[in-house]
Amino acid sequence: MDVFAKLKTRLDKLASSRQSSGNLLIKFQQCWDTIHHELTTPHVPPRPVERTPIPGALNQMLDILLTEQRNLETSPTPATNPCAEHFLNTDLLNELVNLSRGDDPPGVKQEVIQTLSRLVGMLEAQSLFHRAVNGAVAKVVAQALVERSIACEGAVLELESNVATKVNELPPLLNLFFTQKTAIPQSVTAEAEASANLTPPDGPVSAVGGMVGATTYTQPIKPVGSTMLPSNTTDFDFPLFDHLMRYLNTEGRHGDVARTSCSLLLDAGHPDMPTYLSQSDFVITVIGGLGGLFSQLPPQLPHVPGPGYDRIGRRSQGYASVTFARDVESLQSLMAFAHGVVVRFPDAEVSNRILRDFAITFLDGAVKPLLMTASDFDGTMEALLFYVRAMFEATPADGPLAILLARFLLHGDEYETGEGDQEHDESTLDADGVSNKVAAAGTGGLRDVELLVRDVLISKLNSLSEQVVTGTLRLLHLLLDRNRDVALPLLVEAVGKPRKLIGSVDGNSDAAHLDAQQQAAVARQWLALLAPDDGIAFEKTLEAYLEDAETAAARTSSPDATVDGSKSSSLTASPAQLSRDPTLQKLLSKLQTFFSQSTDINLALTGVLTLLCADPRLAPYLFAADVILPTIEPAVDALEVEDHDLHHHPHHVVSLHTVMMRLRAEADALGREQQVRREEGSDDEDGNADGNQDDVWQAESNRVVLEEFGKELVAVLLMAEGMGQGHIDFV
Repeated sequence: MDVFAKLKTRLDKLASSRQSSGNLLIKFQQCWDTIHHELTTPHVPPRPVERTPIPGALNQMLDILLTEQRNLETSPTPATNPCAEHFLNTDLLNELVNLSRGDDPPGVKQEVIQTLSRLVGMLEAQSLFHRAVNGAVAKVVAQALVERSIACEGAVLELESNVATKVNELPPLLNLFFTQKTAIPQSVTAEAEASANLTPPDGPVSAVGGMVGATTYTQPIKPVGSTMLPSNTTDFDFPLFDHLMRYLNTEGRHGDVARTSCSLLLDAGHPDMPTYLSQSDFVITVIGGLGGLFSQLPPQLPHVPGPGYDRIGRRSQGYASVTFARDVESLQSLMAFAHGVVVRFPDAEVSNRILRDFAITFLDGAVKPLLMTASDFDGTMEALLFYVRAMFEATPADGPLAILLARFLLHGDEYETGEGDQEHDESTLDADGVSNKVAAAGTGGLRDVELLVRDVLISKLNSLSEQVVTGTLRLLHLLLDRNRDVALPLLVEAVGKPRKLIGSVDGNSDAAHLDAQQQAAVARQWLALLAPDDGIAFEKTLEAYLEDAETAAARTSSPDATVDGSKSSSLTASPAQLSRDPTLQKLLSKLQTFFSQSTDINLALTGVLTLLCADPRLAPYLFAADVILPTIEPAVDALEVEDHDLHHHPHHVVSLHTVMMRLRAEADALGREQQVRREEGSDDEDGNADGNQDDVWQAESNRVVLEEFGKELVAVLLMAEGMGQGHIDFV
């Protein structure tokens, strides 16, 4: 009895499955008949597609295909997919694309493209091998290349994005859309030529992914460089990429979709892709797009509401902050895309052309003239500094475009005339592997320059505009933080110049030794800056640490040994040259006016100096100039030397420690003055001290910044290889 019951149940399931499949096929055919009738029957006046049953019928057809696929996957017994077989074998997609080409009723073309896009998105990647699918896609792309429709732009880009995603999942799919041109007889019409280039030829039929009618294609290969091809065209047909290139330099969603889709197609790794890119207008499109996006940015930063932005957005000029952010992101996105191409094809001609045109056409031709003529007082220089920082942040620090941008901003006289280039490249850029090529490709447009961009940037440190000074310091901080090996020798010229190292037996070597006792003395000086006025316990602890360090140093046998037993730290730059380096001395001079500057400037300035102190090539000089340069007078009281003398006296080379001592004393004096004012009640509730309140707030903020800056310097000195050795053990 149980056996017959089980048999009856199985027969009922089979009958139910066949009945369900038959019902779906009937509904599917009814939907197609409705669409075909609407597209082939003229209506006067024409109705918009929203008032026809076409959108609902298209959605229902997709739902039926999904339902059939779900039933196929979940059915416990073998099942078929008659709707999918009927859909593919009768080539309904191509017929649907042909019927909608005239866009009658209005909007049907966009609806059909969106339906095709959704279908490609939900199908498996191997389904694109079917002629009914890839043929419809190729036809839509071909129409978009010839007949540009604003209403359908978004739908076509979404379709191409879905196709690019499938190609990225299954790279062999790229051969359906990227083909080599074949010789075409002279009698073939232009329309037939386009059809031959865009439609895959018939080939042997084979099952792909279990789909009935799925085909693979073989293209006849034509040797590259054949004289039968026109000289002004590429050797390849890639209409999908050609259409996407039109939107590479577009802002907003269209540009983002195009750049992402192109990246996915490039990731497929076709061996002929670099050749196609170099023969096409790809480089012109990318570099021209960078110039176009850069030129359309507003000359002044718009007002961006919110905390912290009121100081950079003073002029709205009717430019919405959302639009501004979108345009800046588009520029950064295109920069990142160009970097991705260079990294994918590092040795290809297209990469060399991108680097060369980026340096000559974009940087030298578009960015440099604006940097040279921008004003500090109308907001143009502030905006340019912001845009340059945004471009630098868009690419990896060790990327070729970032290196080119850093060299463009900071190259000096030696780089300009070509002297020392070879040595500079060998000392700082050889390890990159790409940098030498970058220098070779990108220096051609930077040779014949009279006024250097570097000189303009350094001069902005003395600008009367707080925003310009802050923007310049933030740019220098970004360059040093992200690409110190390239930026530091260009910013501090003494680091990049030839010098004699500590190992030389020549007595004329100007490098300096710091033995263990001297390092302990330097550590004592800097740690004293952190000691509170009434911190007796702190002083005892400090003395204990220093005594332990000196005891350990006395036990070492080598006179050149450090506290941890290693060789003494040595400079890789001449102390005398560093003491005369204009950029380094200008930064130290800027630090001397600490309490007369805004907190924003001081935060940016201390950030730059901290990065310089963290570099072993500069740290010994910055931390121990009083020891290694006898011309410096370390014993002078910082408060007894007037500002004018510190800046202009020819016999005073001001060290960082001397400046910090002076600022510490000035901070203590300001603190006592504020305490006296509070005790005298000068800041009463009568409201007559509003102006003083701002000064008090700024002074207190600067005191906090100075205190934290001192902590950072001591941490760098003792823990972060600031003196060129691993660490000082007594810490």
